[in-house]
Amino acid sequence: PICAGSGNGLCKSVLFESGEDFGKLEAVFVAVKGRPQPLDLSRVTTPASSALGFLGLGWAIWSDVDIESERWRALGSARFTVGALQRIIFLREYQGRLSYLPPSAAAGSPTASVPPLSEPVPSDWVTIEDAFVLVTVLQTSHAAHDMHSAPGSTLDDGEFTILVLRSTVGRWQLLSMFLAMDDGTHLANPALEVFKAQAYRLEPATHPGTLALDGEIIEYGPVQGRLLPGAARVLSLSPNAEQFSPLDRG
Repeated sequence: PICAGSGNGLCKSVLFESGEDFGKLEAVFVAVKGRPQPLDLSRVTTPASSALGFLGLGWAIWSDVDIESERWRALGSARFTVGALQRIIFLREYQGRLSYLPPSAAAGSPTASVPPLSEPVPSDWVTIEDAFVLVTVLQTSHAAHDMHSAPGSTLDDGEFTILVLRSTVGRWQLLSMFLAMDDGTHLANPALEVFKAQAYRLEPATHPGTLALDGEIIEYGPVQGRLLPGAARVLSLSPNAEQFSPLDRG
């Protein structure tokens, strides 16, 4: 991918794994010299539709900032900073239920433990029902070029990283977390909960609201995602890409 948008999360994640700085020149270099590398996708299902995702799903302040800041697109990536400050000042809480399938429970046959959206989640899923300020399900190391949102995650690690902030978080803690996300130190924030998963289900109880998949609005309501390991390919210079493809593209 060549960086051309406001966030450029996938481009940054590929360059990060390739050991390159973020920029158009570096992205072109990786596109020319890179090798195919597996990229995890997700199958995201709502009651009315199904879609593929590659970056992640956002709810509460995550999706509010992403979608509502579109009015300031002329500001470039600064629109997210402006949108985050606005939403922290006028903070919203969202009641709902988050369920996820831990990797340990999915060992052996992950798809067998993922029911249709219309059926209850199995007993080996973990369920949290509460008031939330932030829920985001991440698939790459960076949600944007300046957001190292999931340190340690790779393009094909076969896991979702779920970040959760409940309504007990203070505004200062929330602001500190967003500021620390630039270098990935936000994981040390005591209010932030981090879970690994191979599938998830989110059931909002507060209406209205916004759900965003890869930065695009999807149907608001129950939503479920499951991982599709290595379902796509990107060009990369990471060691994993070299192992995947023996072809020498010169």
